[in-house]
Amino acid sequence: MDKMHPHINKTKFISKLLGIHPIDFWSYFLTVLKTLQYRYIFGCTGKATIVGFGTTIINASRVRIGSHCLLQDHVYMRAGEEGQIIIGDFCAINSFAKLFGHGGIQVGENSQLGPGVLITTTNHDYCDNLIPDFQQVIIGKWVWIGANAIKEQIWPEEKPAVVQSEKKEVVKKD
Repeated sequence: MDKMHPHINKTKFISKLLGIHPIDFWSYFLTVLKTLQYRYIFGCTGKATIVGFGTTIINASRVRIGSHCLLQDHVYMRAGEEGQIIIGDFCAINSFAKLFGHGGIQVGENSQLGPGVLITTTNHDYCDNLIPDFQQVIIGKWVWIGANAIKEQIWPEEKPAVVQSEKKEVVKKD
């Protein structure tokens, strides 16, 4: 046992790491690197937040991700020059979710976004030379958005909801 860290058994930890499949070890290693990159180099994630490999955050200076969050593999976030993306504490964003926050996105605490969810704040006026129109998207606390859903409207703060993917409607609201 290590005298400085008596709760960590290094021998057991190393043997456990050596016992896993090399591909799994490589994905864990890439996840650790990605987490360190966004926590310490870009400074956009909070304490105990895990960022999966293949995740991309464009304009990370305009992104704030709370503590104890999980961003699965291959999540894509783009804040834009004027927008912001703010993710509350204890949130989960599943693989292949895409957030385009040119107009601003806020996700409340304890919310979850399913795999393949698309949240965009951009609309275009096709009658006026395709001028983009950016509108903020706010997702309240305790909102779960199902797989492949497209977020187009604001859910009230402090009202838990579950959104299913095909009909894009609230199926449970407390």
